[in-house]
Amino acid sequence: MNRLSAFIVLTLLFATVPFSLYSKENTVSFIIAPPPVGYPLFVRGEKTLQTGGDLLYLSMDVMEEKMKIFGGTAFGNYQSCLSDRAAVKASFGGALLFGNKYNLMTGRLPLQISGIVQPVKTNHLSIFLFAAAGGDIGLTDMTLTVPQLVPMTSTFIDDETSVITTSVNGLINGGAQVNIITRDFIISPFGSWTYTGGTYSTTQTSSMSYEYPSASGSIENYSSLIFGFDILYVPKSIALSSQLRTTDNYTMVSVALKWLLKGK
Repeated sequence: MNRLSAFIVLTLLFATVPFSLYSKENTVSFIIAPPPVGYPLFVRGEKTLQTGGDLLYLSMDVMEEKMKIFGGTAFGNYQSCLSDRAAVKASFGGALLFGNKYNLMTGRLPLQISGIVQPVKTNHLSIFLFAAAGGDIGLTDMTLTVPQLVPMTSTFIDDETSVITTSVNGLINGGAQVNIITRDFIISPFGSWTYTGGTYSTTQTSSMSYEYPSASGSIENYSSLIFGFDILYVPKSIALSSQLRTTDNYTMVSVALKWLLKGK
């Protein structure tokens, strides 16, 4: 596997917004995170704090190889209702994922601020419209074996190099969330459009005495349509999201759980 191929792996897997699975082209995708709106009931003056976690398994084809990625995220949502029709929300968290090849490991720290309005509200149905801006900082580490020719011989030795990539991404998005209200449950399908881009820098360090050039550049801007849903059990303020996504190139399974820590 050469240096260019390593960059391709890094770009495909990790140079993206952490809680979603995207491609570089306009596409329809399925989110790996809770809904864009935190607690789906607005009461003037109410402030809620939610926390949760998400377990992820991803199997995908990269350069004719089968790669498996697993890990999890922890996240929090702080939401303040300005009125019965409007709220603001801050989302924050962290992700840690591992791959079964090249000692892949990646960590992400996202932050996002949202504004939400509720144009429709009945006893059994509400609709949210939202817009948000934010970004994340990411760090990815992988081990790449580089054959090196021993001087004055025809013998090759393996240099186990460490390839570290840092990235900074920004995003804007907007969309809608529908809340179907029953006696004990609120079912919340949602969809959003996201536009994102950023920058990256990569260094490759030899385990011996060889030197490798560093690299940096921009992550191409692209947009995605994202769909998902969430089910909230109102009596316990616990919500569950579970997804299965399969294409010719990848299979993704995600299970997320969140619960209310504080509401007043």
